[in-house]
Parts: sequence; structure tokens; C-alpha cells
Amino acid sequence: MKQRTIFFTFCLAAIFAASANATLWGLNDQNSHITISDDTPHGAYAWNVESDPQVAAGNFWYREGSTGGESYLGTVAPSATSQPSSDMLTLFYDLGAFTIVSDYEIQGSPAGTFDATFSAFLTVSNASASALELHLFHEWDYSIDTGSSADTMQILNGNQISHQDGNFIGESLYTPDPDHFEATTGNLIVELADGSPTTFNDVAGPIGPSTDPLSAGFQWDFTLAVGETRTFDVEHHVFMIPEPSTWALMLTASLLFGIKPLRRKLRSLRSLRVDSNHRAE
Repeated sequence: MKQRTIFFTFCLAAIFAASANATLWGLNDQNSHITISDDTPHGAYAWNVESDPQVAAGNFWYREGSTGGESYLGTVAPSATSQPSSDMLTLFYDLGAFTIVSDYEIQGSPAGTFDATFSAFLTVSNASASALELHLFHEWDYSIDTGSSADTMQILNGNQISHQDGNFIGESLYTPDPDHFEATTGNLIVELADGSPTTFNDVAGPIGPSTDPLSAGFQWDFTLAVGETRTFDVEHHVFMIPEPSTWALMLTASLLFGIKPLRRKLRSLRSLRVDSNHRAE
């Protein structure tokens, strides 16, 4: 296993050793598995595709107002949970003045393809009687473990991560466009957990090649009116660049059979929730 995976795991254990009693959820689909901790800073971690690690850890953090530090999603344990199938999970967090509903889905592929997607969709709602200034963060550490040490990473267009280890690629897309971002060889969890308000530094990279942790963070700053709801969508995709001799075969297969729509069930679930909210109003 790579040094950065060991280093990042050690940092998490050292800073948050008190959160050892977390509820752990496993999501599985074909060649892909991920573990989600619903009340610790780890968030989503141990994402394995073809039994190879893809990420050390990644979670959402939030701050209400312009002062004070950030809290990780899970500081308050979820008040409701639902896992309708082995590849999906919904967690509901009641944070007093506002609520966060986090929907997760994993989508794998047949064994041997080294292709998988992990998606997170957050719904943030103002439950108070006044407008709220909120700051939402997401930190993510790709850790594609293929035996190579030549990892590189860059943030593109302010809303995407491009991470490469040899022929293995990790890509992430953030919607809506974040207000700030940061690519670093450091540990963004340390920055988010220091008790002071964080603003990511808008450094896009590229960083690497490196054996140090390669982490990326994104930040949204917004005000929620009374009763207002906003949604945030994050999609991570890992895949292998095939050898040139296999490109023609893959193209033929895609033309014959089409491309499997991503996150059909999760999109359906979101549509039902949004429709229900509108009807309730």
C-alpha cells in the first residue's frame, strides 16, 4: 500500500481517535465497494475497485456564520437513515437551524473492467425563522494504489479533480460551481478541524508527481432564505486508460450496447424528494 494511504489514515486516527464507535455502512455494486461512517470525520472511505484502494477518505464539512470553526458532517449523529438497496444510502442530519440530507450511491462494473462511480448528493434546508449564512466544504483524497508512486493531481475549471497514477485515472465533478477550491499535498482535514474559519486558497495545481497525500477541497458560500433548500452534487469516477489495441473493441461495444445510464435510481429518488417538498409547500 502506498505511503500516502498509511500517512492519511494515521492522521485521521491521531486527530479523531475518540470517534471509534461510528456506525459503518457498506455500499456494494459489482467490482466496487465503499464504507461510509455516518458520525465521524472519515465520511466515505476505503473505496475499493477490483480490490484496489481508490480513496483514503472524504467528507463534507460545514460552518454557520463567518466566525468559528467548521464541523464535519456526522458531528451530530443522523436522526434517520435508510438503505433501500446495497448500492444506495440516505442519511438525515438535524442540525437545529438547518438540515442536511445526504444521498450516496455506488455504481460498479463487471470484474476486470476497473471502472466505477461513487456519487454524493446533499440537500441543505433552512429550518429556522431567519436567513442563514452557511459555508459548505468537501475534502477528498484520491489514493489509487497500483504500485506506482508517480501520482499527479490538478483542479480544472474550479469544479473538477483530475488525478492520475500511470494508466489509472480518478476524476471528480462538483455541481454547482464552488466558490473556492484547494489542491495540496497536505491534509485538509487538519485545516478544517483547527477551530478557525477556513477559506480554501484557490490553488489548482498541478501537484506531483508525489508520494505524499494529494488532497483536494471545494467550498460553497451562500445564504439560505427562510424555508429555502439548495442541492449539491459530487460525482467521483475512477477508470483505467486501456492499451491502444483495445480502443477499437471498446468503441464497437459502446456503439452496439450503449452506455449504461449513471445513477438512475438516485436521480429518481431525488426527483421524488424534490417533488414531495414542492407539494408540501
